[in-house]
Amino acid sequence: MYCIVSAFPPELSRLIELTHAEQQENNIWISRQLNIVLGSMGVGYLDSAINLQRLLHRFSEVDKVIFTGSAGFYPGNQSVKTGDLCWCKETLLCDSAAEMKYSLYSDKLKRNPIKSTIKPKSNLYSAVVATILTLTKDDQLAVILGKQAKAELENMELYGIASVCEKISIQWNALLGITNKVGSNGSAEWRENYRRMAIISGDYLYRQLIKTHG
Repeated sequence: MYCIVSAFPPELSRLIELTHAEQQENNIWISRQLNIVLGSMGVGYLDSAINLQRLLHRFSEVDKVIFTGSAGFYPGNQSVKTGDLCWCKETLLCDSAAEMKYSLYSDKLKRNPIKSTIKPKSNLYSAVVATILTLTKDDQLAVILGKQAKAELENMELYGIASVCEKISIQWNALLGITNKVGSNGSAEWRENYRRMAIISGDYLYRQLIKTHG
């Protein structure tokens, strides 16, 4: 059984509409047409991890998780641009203060990337995604994060989703709509583009799910 999750409801609204999903409770829907559960997990990697764990405990038949949401691309990245869709190759957790040498990562908390385990059945690009604790507003920091983390995209939830799936051996990937360039104008670009990208992502995921379910 597939589980499709996002940070907040607008990123699922198109998919809910297309699959005729029925709301079960706050921020959880079931599509009986495709036998999938959809859920909004909250903003940030910690809320996403906690709420996904709760959802998977309730729906024990879920064996595949797809995160759908938005991402910004780091300066200098030539692989994707605003308006594109892409899958995730792997995600890693990054802290801006540590990347700027103002603090240190603990030796006990190795920053090992988590690789996606669902192989996309499409030719969309698969990117390395940095999951960050706070949105990057500074242009110089955006360049540093992209280079030092060797990441192409920035998102706030994905590492939480991936870490839960890894620990309980559930396959996962993420379909991300590129809404902005990371940096000083990123938030304004995100507000301008995220609803449109949520529709594009929802349409694409629906077509993929229809293929999967025959």
